[in-house]
Amino acid sequence: EMTARATIVTTAGQEYYALPTDFNGILDIEVKADSTATKRYTATYVNTETLNAISTNGIVASDNSFYYSIVDNQLQILPTTDLQTIEAIYYVRVTPLADTVDNFVAQYNPDTYIYGILTEINAISKDYEAAQGFEARFKESMNEIRVNDVRKTRGTNMQIQLG
Repeated sequence: EMTARATIVTTAGQEYYALPTDFNGILDIEVKADSTATKRYTATYVNTETLNAISTNGIVASDNSFYYSIVDNQLQILPTTDLQTIEAIYYVRVTPLADTVDNFVAQYNPDTYIYGILTEINAISKDYEAAQGFEARFKESMNEIRVNDVRKTRGTNMQIQLG
């Protein structure tokens, strides 16, 4: 629930591409020859200074090295290529609650909101003992979200037994 996938088709000479509006951090970026290509190249994150040095030194796509950075909510990728497909797996931003908006926290972990609100209410009313109790439950709920994310995204290694 916390991740999404976006694809971008590159244009020759273009370094910067808009990130999705719900973008909240990169997990993985791969570059493919096209949307159906089976050969993928994992892009390597570098800071903007290193990316500028790579650009200045004229790295070419033929060595199958791709680099990226995040600048002003845009994906900067080098080298620039034409008609390649960038596939980005990213964390999504939690959508704020509203009458017509539901998000994955409210849908799958509503107790997280409840414990968070109860922590704040009790802190404001200066019932610090109750606030600490609800804060502990809030942290447990947040940890459940993390554990579920790890289980769903990383899974377990399958083993095959012969014989």
